[in-house]
Amino acid sequence: MGFHWLVHALLASLLSSVAQPPRLVPQPPSVRYFAYGANNDQQLMRRRIGSEPLAAEPAVAQGFRLAFTALGVPPEPGFASIEPAHGLSECHGVLYTLTFEQMARLCATEAVPVAYAVVSLKVRTYHGQSVGAATLRANGVGALLESMFGPIRPSERYLNIIRAGARESGLSEEWLTHLGALAHYGAPS
Repeated sequence: MGFHWLVHALLASLLSSVAQPPRLVPQPPSVRYFAYGANNDQQLMRRRIGSEPLAAEPAVAQGFRLAFTALGVPPEPGFASIEPAHGLSECHGVLYTLTFEQMARLCATEAVPVAYAVVSLKVRTYHGQSVGAATLRANGVGALLESMFGPIRPSERYLNIIRAGARESGLSEEWLTHLGALAHYGAPS
């Protein structure tokens, strides 16, 4: 009789765990953020947001271009921004999924709203999915100066961070070639 009781208890325990629906782990509210400059460097991004992003994958923004219109001062004359562009222009980067807290930390490190503004855009992942995302676009006169005097060049140090982050994040060979061809501040024209 004791043996049957043990079998019954084991079966009841097994069936009760099978019959229960799986518990869903609540996900924190999140935001999709498209990074195109130094934030393609995932180690740098983790330091800026204080933890691991929820997800990261390569993506491209059609109708935009990478520009260095966030003004600095030499030896850092220009930082990355994304600018609207005509024609077949595109800007590759990393589509991160961040918690609201991570996005707030990122905005603080990027001097939003003084240096950058948060704007929305559509990006396409390398797997072909179209996604709405937030990104940061430079405020100020950088785009105007660029239209009057030509492209603002980043420092070699900063450009190398962007190139290394793009490689690490698996951005396309075509984009890596584009980044490799960009001139840096102090380089001959």
